[in-house]
Amino acid sequence: MNISVLGLVLGLLLLALPIYIIYAFDLRLMRRLLKSLAMMAVMVSAFGAITALLMTCNILWVNLLVGVALALLSSVVVVLRSGLRQRRLLLPVMAASVAPLLLVSLYVLLLVLSLKEPFDTRFFIPMLGLMVGMASGLIARALHAYYMGLAHHNELYYYLLGNGATHREAVRHFVRRGFQAALVPVMRQMSGMFLTTAPALMLGLVMSGVGVWTAALLEVVVLLAVTVYALTTFWLAILLSRRYAFDEYERLRPMKKGEAPVAPTSPVAPERVERMDREE
Repeated sequence: MNISVLGLVLGLLLLALPIYIIYAFDLRLMRRLLKSLAMMAVMVSAFGAITALLMTCNILWVNLLVGVALALLSSVVVVLRSGLRQRRLLLPVMAASVAPLLLVSLYVLLLVLSLKEPFDTRFFIPMLGLMVGMASGLIARALHAYYMGLAHHNELYYYLLGNGATHREAVRHFVRRGFQAALVPVMRQMSGMFLTTAPALMLGLVMSGVGVWTAALLEVVVLLAVTVYALTTFWLAILLSRRYAFDEYERLRPMKKGEAPVAPTSPVAPERVERMDREE
C-alpha cells in the first residue's frame, strides 16, 4: 500500500474545509494553523527520515542506542510534565526508565509475539515508541502525586515518624497515592479503549496486514505492557531519588534550592490522619 503524488495532493485538499471555516467565520486562527502545519511537516519529515535510516541500517547496537535515547528523552518529558521543576529528579528518572523500557519491550516481542528477531527495526523501534508515548503521562502523574503529597501533607509524614513508624511505613501513604494516580487513567482507558483510541490503532494494524484478532489482542497486550513499564519506572524513580527528597535525618528536603528542610506545618490529629489516608 503506497500513496502516490496524486494521492498526496488529494489528501492535502482535505485542508480546504478547515481553511474556509477559519476564513469565513473570521476565527483568527490562520497563522496558528499554518504554524502547526509547518511544525507537523518538520516533525513528520524528521521522524520519517530517522526511521527510514534505521530500517536501512537495521543494526543491533544502533537499535539499542536508539532505545536508550528514547528512554532518556521520555525522562525529560516526564519531569517537565510532572510540574515539579526539579532538575535533581532528572537523573533518577533517567536511571529508572531505561531498564524497564527495554525489558518490558523485549518481553512482549520475544515471549508474547514469539518473534525470532526482536531487535529488528520494524518491530523494536515501534514498540519502544508506543511504550514511551503512552507511559510518559502516567509516570508524570504518579511522580506529581507523590512529591506534591509529601510537600502539602508533610504533617502526616512527621506524625507517623513521631509515633514509631519507620521511614518506609511513613511514606507508604504517598507511594500509594502515586500508584493510584498512574492506575486510574489506565483503568479508564481499559473500560473505554474500544470506543476511543483502539479503533484507530486496530484499523491501522489491519490495514498493514495483521489479522483482526491478532491486532485486537496486541492492543490489550500493549496497554498492559505500558502499565507495567509506568509502575516499575515510578517505583524505581522514587527509590533512586530518596536521597534527593530526604536528608540523612529523614527530614524532607526543600522543594527549592536555598530553603530550610520542610518541617510539619501544623499538628495533626489522629482522626485527620484517617481522613487524609482515605483521599483519592
